[in-house]
Amino acid sequence: MSNTPNYFLENDWMIKKNSLFWTVCLLSSIENGGFENGSSVGWTVGGGNRSSVLSSQIQPEDYLPNGARYEELIALSSSSIVTQGNDPLVKELLPCIVYTGTYAWRVGDMAKGTRVAVISRQVDNYYCSDIYFAWLAYLEVGDHPQNESSVIIIELKDISNNETLLSRRFDSAVNSTSDYKLIAYRDNTIYTPVWQVERVSINQSYQGHNFTLTVLAANCREQFHSSYVYIDSFGSVKPSTCNPPCQNNGTCTIYHNCTCAFGFTGQTCNIQSANLCSANNTFNSTPIILVTFGSGRKQYSSASPASFNFSTTYMQVSSGSAPNNGYFAFVNSVPNDFSTWHIGALDHTEDTKGYMFLVNAAIEAGQFYNSTTNHLCINKRYEFSVYLANLCKQGCAIMPNVRFEVRSASSNHTLLAQLDSGAIPMNQNTLDWKKYGLSFIAPTNSVTLLMISNAGGGDGNDLVIDDIALRVCAAQGAGFC
Repeated sequence: MSNTPNYFLENDWMIKKNSLFWTVCLLSSIENGGFENGSSVGWTVGGGNRSSVLSSQIQPEDYLPNGARYEELIALSSSSIVTQGNDPLVKELLPCIVYTGTYAWRVGDMAKGTRVAVISRQVDNYYCSDIYFAWLAYLEVGDHPQNESSVIIIELKDISNNETLLSRRFDSAVNSTSDYKLIAYRDNTIYTPVWQVERVSINQSYQGHNFTLTVLAANCREQFHSSYVYIDSFGSVKPSTCNPPCQNNGTCTIYHNCTCAFGFTGQTCNIQSANLCSANNTFNSTPIILVTFGSGRKQYSSASPASFNFSTTYMQVSSGSAPNNGYFAFVNSVPNDFSTWHIGALDHTEDTKGYMFLVNAAIEAGQFYNSTTNHLCINKRYEFSVYLANLCKQGCAIMPNVRFEVRSASSNHTLLAQLDSGAIPMNQNTLDWKKYGLSFIAPTNSVTLLMISNAGGGDGNDLVIDDIALRVCAAQGAGFC
């Protein structure tokens, strides 16, 4: 028999051991705080009154069920589940009150008074190597001694060993000696402008123990100043470092920003940015909306933007007035106003009577086109397109650049899709019409379509616009619902 050690058997044993460890870890883990069902199931919620209790005397266990100061009515009304958005009280100071996922929990009710709110969760037989959680806090500052001010307490304990692994305890007194300082102060408010992400490594000898995370917020004794704290992402999984989190398969980078998948843009990859349908061979040639600006014998049309169901921030000129910076005209040929233009050139279809939309863009960015469309079919893909050409044949320093936007028609005008044309080049020989635009999936029945100048005016930035169209991408049926 060989005396050579069997490394394969030893390695196999280690693999099985590690596999068993991770299986047990997954069984004992919590992901994203356990709040993603929209409730505090699995957590213990408490509360009570602190009117006679000094800050140094506040202990979380006193306000949990069966504690000496627990009051059920206060416990039921002083904390709540929250969804994505700004803090309703201090707005932009706490710009995102959910760290990951859809829900978080607010400990404290924002009201004045002497209430105390607390939440706690126990995890039994925990075998993972780390515990993570994130918190966001607010305390209103008052002219109180430290022992009467608002207080926040955050504790992680190994209850199997009766050992505190992490403790954050701080107050809103001006002369506070708390062991943890919040990092911003404004308008009599102490707060965390960004989420505080905690990581506690669990020693291997502690694995399998029982742990509790407890978070408490107590108002001041004088009833005038409140405090509360948001808690999220408790568990074994390291929370995303992008806040708000990336959407639509975007990736959070080491620089805490989102790298977006193809077809999306924006801080959280929430804005569509897909190319024209025709670029993906899904083009349907029949528009449901088509704006050609009409036709006529006179070089300048007397029609207004309202005649074509859109508005613009530019001013209209008629025959006899050159369209200087900030002005536009509907013309059936390029007028002889500037020697750098393609004088006499016709519209996109080269119709001798067809009008086009000529713009000498302003120095400040303006809207070329703003039009609301109703009765779209939700979840269908549409193409918003136009033909554009650079009016200049030579000698212009600034190339036109158009940003296409699709926004909700509601009062908040949420940006749904966006794509830039890029610089529209000059052509010395001809008015070089090319198709530009974007495609988007309609999330609502009514949208506003916009074309906006993406370049400063002055020397150049002159363009013509024709055949604005909205169509359904192929094989998707009717365009209106």
